[in-house]
Parts: sequence; C-alpha cells; structure tokens
Amino acid sequence: MNTPKVINVNDMLKPNNSGVSFMKSLNPTILLRIAGLIIIVGSIIGIITYHPSLDTDDTQVVQTPEENNTQMPILNPQFGKDYIGGGGLDTLYDDLGGNDPLNNATLEAKIRVDTDQYSCKFNVNYDGPDNKKVECSGGCFDDDENSKFCKGYIYNDQENGGKSLETLYDDAGGNNGGRVPAQYTANINVSSGYDFNKAGDTSCGFYVEYEGNNKRTVKCNNTDCPDKCKAYEYTNRHVHGEKGDTLLDDTYINRRNNSVDQPCQYCNDKQKCVNDECVCIDGYEGEYCQKKKSPGGPGSQSGDPSSTSNSKLVGFSVGYVILMLMIVILALSSINTNDKYVMFTIFIFGIYTIIMGYAFKEWKWLILLWILEVIIGIITLINIFGDDDQAWAKIFQFIFILFYIGNFFIMNSMI
Repeated sequence: MNTPKVINVNDMLKPNNSGVSFMKSLNPTILLRIAGLIIIVGSIIGIITYHPSLDTDDTQVVQTPEENNTQMPILNPQFGKDYIGGGGLDTLYDDLGGNDPLNNATLEAKIRVDTDQYSCKFNVNYDGPDNKKVECSGGCFDDDENSKFCKGYIYNDQENGGKSLETLYDDAGGNNGGRVPAQYTANINVSSGYDFNKAGDTSCGFYVEYEGNNKRTVKCNNTDCPDKCKAYEYTNRHVHGEKGDTLLDDTYINRRNNSVDQPCQYCNDKQKCVNDECVCIDGYEGEYCQKKKSPGGPGSQSGDPSSTSNSKLVGFSVGYVILMLMIVILALSSINTNDKYVMFTIFIFGIYTIIMGYAFKEWKWLILLWILEVIIGIITLINIFGDDDQAWAKIFQFIFILFYIGNFFIMNSMI
C-alpha cells in the first residue's frame, strides 16, 4: 500500500520569494563590474567618436560658405547682350580683359544675400564681351514679396529685371541694421586670355563677405594670388589693394570715408594691438599676418599653434582614459574591503580633470568640477579618518566613477 503524500499547507500559503532572492543577489561587486565594463567600452568609443582632434590630417583648410547645389528652375538659360547691372562685377571683368573680343573670357559668380527683409541666391555668368546672364537659384520661386524682390535682378535674353547687383545689399536692407546682422557672400572667378585656363591665362578668384553695417572683406582665393588679383583685396579702409573698393557697396564706402578711425580698429584676428599699432600674434607673419611661420623658423615655437593645441587636448583625453581605467581596476581589486586609497585616488583624478578643463577653456563647466572636487575632498577625509564602514564608501565610489565617465563625453563634445 502506497504511503500517502503529505502536503504542507504552510508551503502553499508561503509567498514566492524568488524576486527577493534575485534582488539580494545583486551585490555591489556585480554592479561595480558592470560599471567598469561600461566605462572601459564607453571611454574607448569616446576617444574614437567624440574627439575631433584625432583626425590624422593636420592640414588646416580655410573653408568658405558653400552655395546650395540643389537644381532650381531657371526662367531662361540664354545669354543677354546689353547687361549693365553687374556693378563691381562689370568693372572687375573689364579691368581683367573680359571685354576684349580677342580674349576667351568668362566670369562665374555665386551670390547670396540674407537680411531681415529678403533672402536671395544668384548665379552670374559672363562669356566674352557681350553674353551675360543672371539666374536666380533661390528665393524667386514662391508667390510672395521675397520672390518679387529677387526676380528684379534676373537678366537673360528675354527678361531684364532692371535692378543692379551693385546695389543688391543696400536694396535688401543690409546697411539698415537689424535684429540679426545681414549677410552677403560672393564666390567670383574671372578668367580671360588667349590660352583659356592655361598658365598664360589671366585668372583671378575672390571670396567676398559682408556682415552687418561695417564688416567687409574681399579675399583672393588664388593659390599664389598674383599682383593683378591682389589689387582687389580689401581688409579695411587702410589695408587694401589699389582697387580694393571695386567689389564693395557704395553706401559702405561713403560712410567709411566720413568715419573717424580708432587705434587698432582694423586689427584682424591674427593681430594684436601694441602701442596703437597692429602687430602679428605669435606664429604668424606677413604684411597682414596671414602667413604661418614655418616650424623652426625665426620666432616660431613649434609650427602651427592650433596643431600644438590640438595635440595637447588629445594627450589630455588619452591620459583621462588611462587614469580612469586605473581607478576602475583599483576599485574592483578592493571590492570586499573599504580600501581608503580608492576615494583618495578619485580625489587626485578630480584635480587632473580640472586641469584638463582649463586646457579646454570651458569656464562654466569648470565651476561644476570645482564644486564636485570640494565634495569629493570632504568625503575622502571622512572616509580616511572615519570608521571602516564599507557600504557607503562603495556607493560614493560608484557615483563618482559614473560622473567622470559622463564628464569625458561632455568635455570632448564642447571642443
């Protein structure tokens, strides 16, 4: 006869504690190991992804605003024959021989104006002495006031808007001031000569920029900027070529000629004011301080200052990751004891982070780093001279390690 199975009623009524057991199993050791893994992987990803200075190409390229390449409708693609609305472009083209029927001359310009009132884009093309056209590539294709304004500058064999590009910036309100400074940019390339686009050709390229009421620049973008092109450059009223006013708006020129200069008013970003004169900052030379001193040359320290700065920031970031890994390893090796050197090491690491913040020149973020460092210092002192309680010390270690991994990404994203 089989023995009857005895069922314990208390077992049936006892709640399932598997969830509680699982929660108890999550001890600080597991949490710190997971945090360590996250820190290691995250730091490596941060070095690769977030730091712009790791680009192996040290060449500094000066970029100019690019025009939108989207193909927009063109009202008429044919050249007109009697265009007189180019203003400074007409003068430039004629000076460089574009109107000589014996020259195989062309002019290409991309112009953009953006003010509180209007926004337009134009493509300008000259081919020989007579064939000229102005196409609207942006701002003309809606039934609104802006389109009506921009269409006034279109020119081709069937349409002549009647307005001159010479007064475009003024007409758009660029010299009136506004909530946001108005912008005008033009990329211009002129080529004329018997050997079209060859070594014997007459070629000049310019980048023109207006900002607001007073900032005007005309830069030669030819590789070597020959003298015939340099004559059209404009930096300020005292530093420009003999034809430096050619591509400027008349309103600015008239206002400029009636203004009173201040010492060092026209120093550029590579100059500093010394005894009321503009002199080159360290690492630059030339008439307008536009040339970088060669490495090892007179007065040069280590070549390009920006490259030196970038290398320093990369070094700080690599050091950050190495020190962070050392802290994680130290924390994991003392997981079951209250190793008071771990908190002290985090405090020293905080000092390194503050120095790194000064190198990055992120002053607002430095305030938070200093406040945190004071808090870590207080906790470190309590931990060193207090009891050997392990739990609270491990909790603070975990919190600070998580903060510093996040801090790595934040600081690198600020560059």
